[in-house]
Formats: sequence, structure tokens, C-alpha cells
Amino acid sequence: MTPDAVRTNRATALRHAAVLLGVCALLYLPFLGQGGLTDTEGHRAIPAYEMLDRGSYVVPTLFERPYLRKPPAIQWAIASTSALLGRTELAARLPSAIGATLTALGAFCFAWRWFGLTRQGVPIALGAGLAFALLPWFWPSNRSAEIEALNNLATALAAWFILDRLVLARARSAKSETRCALAIGAAIALMLLAKGPAGVPVIAGAIVASVLVRRSWRVLGSASVWGGLLLGGLVFGVWALLVSRSLAAWPEGGPPTVRQSPGAFMFEDGFDAGQLLRVLGMAPSALLFALPASFALLFPWGPDAKAEASSDERDESGTSAHERWKLARAIAWSALIGLAILTLMGVDNPRYALPVMVVVPPAVGALLRGLADARAGNGTGLTPNRAAIARWMLLRLPRPIGSCWVVVLVGLGLAYPHVLESRVRATSGRASGFALGESLAGLEAVPGVLYADGLIEARPETLWYAKQRIHGLGGRAPRVVWHPLSTLGPRTAVLVARRTDAGSPESAMTSESRGAPLVRGEVHKFGYALELWRGEHE
Repeated sequence: MTPDAVRTNRATALRHAAVLLGVCALLYLPFLGQGGLTDTEGHRAIPAYEMLDRGSYVVPTLFERPYLRKPPAIQWAIASTSALLGRTELAARLPSAIGATLTALGAFCFAWRWFGLTRQGVPIALGAGLAFALLPWFWPSNRSAEIEALNNLATALAAWFILDRLVLARARSAKSETRCALAIGAAIALMLLAKGPAGVPVIAGAIVASVLVRRSWRVLGSASVWGGLLLGGLVFGVWALLVSRSLAAWPEGGPPTVRQSPGAFMFEDGFDAGQLLRVLGMAPSALLFALPASFALLFPWGPDAKAEASSDERDESGTSAHERWKLARAIAWSALIGLAILTLMGVDNPRYALPVMVVVPPAVGALLRGLADARAGNGTGLTPNRAAIARWMLLRLPRPIGSCWVVVLVGLGLAYPHVLESRVRATSGRASGFALGESLAGLEAVPGVLYADGLIEARPETLWYAKQRIHGLGGRAPRVVWHPLSTLGPRTAVLVARRTDAGSPESAMTSESRGAPLVRGEVHKFGYALELWRGEHE
């Protein structure tokens, strides 16, 4: 390319990246701090606040109890933004919005590298970035203080780097191989520290897909890929070792560590026909929820697709039509293999397929490149029939509007915080926690420690907001400790927050020495009572 062409290309790339960033900001930032923490956001944010209070970041704790259901990447991220912006809902949710934006930029960059930036007026890389940013299925996790957005970012980057290295398999310098290994290692480390092994099926799918499209086991000899996987696993192993040492030095007599086995998401005590149907329906549901991006997975197959990819002549992006076809097919194989692995594991909730489907958006770039080449008439684009099908699936409108999907989904994205998200955040324990804090501040001679179990399991933000309200009123909040109520034993006086709804075993707890509840409350579908226990309960 001439220097003028390079400058024009860079200017176009910056302009398209700015458009993508603008769309992400429009979708992910407005009203991000509206509403209190809800659902499991408290399980992510409160451990981050306790990290800041304790000045210790190895073992997350939730109300002083070691909390290791998930690794601590999201807690570290929330702690960082909260240290800068304060302990607000906006700061807690901002890491997810940033992670989602980086995922969209990653799809943009890899689509640009593989399929080109723009051709015949078709914004190829921008289309791939928008294919992720505009997926409604990802919006809830991209706008909440949850694990998924960081895990999706790390999993997608790891898979894309692996596909780039194994499918293209170009001659590379030692320096390039080292950079590739470091990139894969960083992505794998973040993936493991975000959600443990949840993304492993995706990585396995990318490796197997590379073997299938290259039709050679020699693909598995890549030192940079295996070095990156080893490096990522080593980083995670170092954290696990530090956790083990920290827990060994933990004070005795405290509540047990909260853990969760990966098997909790698979078949457990056998399964019935209904669960089997749900497991078999998981993959089709995931493909449906990933529309319209998953439309692109239909096009790398069949004799027409192979005929379209017959040229080995390289273009300005450095790839040939044959390589582009192999990359598009590898992306499709990665998604299908990942879904198959989850199905064999017995996963029945499509939500756990998010890390699989996040790999798909660059395939939209391949589809757009095929449409652009068909318009150019150079013999390497989609056949007329396939181009007509693609235009119909993309709901193409005349330029400059382009795909109708962009207009429709941006409109839905702007309405989402007001229509759906507001209903979810209305279930937050903030209002109930503030009311509880006001009641506690008015009580006299209550113990300085409050024990809770079921309420923290269900909605921990209730007690956190209660403490914030007491501080705001100038009072002294009790220390909240997550402790199983059935193991408290006889004590002089114990302040307890006990769940009273029928869905909790705590509702049936009785105590001869327990008087009338000091306070009653309700958060979402959970009821609770604040009680003073003066002896061993039965």
C-alpha cells in the first residue's frame, strides 16, 4: 500500500473505531448507576469493598467469611473503580461496561486483520464490532456488577488469538511468537481468574476447530499457543497457592469457606426427561439468542462456500479468499464444538453459553466481506443466491443507512434501561436495607455483632445498605458476620437476621429464649426478621 493509502486506511479505522465506541457508550453507560445492587451484584461488590477495608486482595470475603465461589477478578476490578469513584453502583457496574466495550473493539480488530476494514463501501470490521455491541442477549451482563462481561472478554480474546495463530499458520519471527504467547497467556489468566474453567470449552473448541479446518494434527505443535496456555494456567496456579496459604493462616473457629464446584452446573443426582430436554435445547436456544450475529454461522458451509474461497491471491489485509473461508469456518466450528461440549457436560441453561457465542461476531465480518466482494464482481464474493439470502438476513437498506438491524437494535438498547432493566433493579434490597438501618439506629442496647446466613445468601446488599444508612445517621453499625445460624450455639445475646419466607430452612427455626422480632422486612420475594437470641436455639 502507498503511504497515502496507509494514512487513509488509518483515518478510516479511527473513524470506525470512534463510531463503535460511541455506540458502546450509548448502550452501556446511560443510567448505569440507577437503582441499587440487585440479584447477585452484592456478592461481587461487597467483597470488593471488604478488600479495600482490609487492604488484602488475595482471598475475597463476604461479611468476613472467605468467599471463593468464583475467582476474584471482578472483585479486583470493582475495588479499582470504587477506589477512584467511590463505593457507588456506577463504580460497581463500570468494569462490565468497560469489558464489553473492549470485547467489541476486539471483534473489530480481528475482523479488520482477517477480513479487511472496508470494501465497496461496506464497513466490514465495524460491522463485526457492532455485531457484538448490539446483541441484546449480552446487555444484562454488560450493564451489571457481574462476572460475565470480564469472562466473555478474556475468553473471546484467547479464542481469537488461538485461531489467528493456528488457522493462518504463517511464518512468524521469534519476537512475534513471544508476543502471541504473552497475549494468549494474559487472556487465559484473566479468563481463569474471572470465572474459573467456564471458558475452557471455548478454548478446546478453538483448538479442535483449527485442526478440522487445517486438516492436520501438526497445528497442535504451536509453541506460542501451548506456551500461552501454560502461562495463563501458571498465573492462576500462583493465585490458588496464595489462597491456600492464606486460608491455612485463617483464624480457627470462624465460619467455613464458601465454595462452589463446577459440577453444580451439570447433571447431579441423575436427571429426568424434562431436564434432558432442557439440556438438548440449550444449544439451539443459545444460537437463537445470539441472533442476528449467529446468522453468519450459516455461510461457511457447502460447495458454494468452498467455491467462493478458491482464490489464494492476497489482498490489502494480507489474507486470501481461501484463508478467509477457513477463518470463518473455524469460528463456526469453535461455537458448535463449544456448545456440544456444554451439552455433553449436562448444562441446561443457555446463559452459560455466553462465552461460546461471544466468539461469533468476527464471522459477521466474513459475511460482510463476501457481500462486498460480490458487489465488486471479482469472482470471490458470495454467489448471487447466497448474497440475496445474506442481504435478507441482514435486513439491508439503501446506503447510508445500511443494515436495518443497527437502527432497530440501537433503539432497543436505548429503551432497555427503562423497560426491562428498571424492573430488575426495582427488586434491589436498597430500600429495605435503608429501612432496616433506620430501625437499627433507633434500637437501644443491641449487640455489636449481627449474624446472618440465608439473607446474605439471597440478598447481601440488604445488610450492606443497612450499615450505610446507620453511618449516614451518625450511628454505629453492628459488625455483620456471615455465619450459619444452626451452628451459633449458646451465647449471652445474639443479634440475628433470619429469613422467614417459606423458601428458606431458617423459617422453621425455633428458640425458646427468642422474643418477638425486633424488626421485620422483605426484599423481593424474601422475608426476614431481626431477632435477639438469648440462648441455644432448637
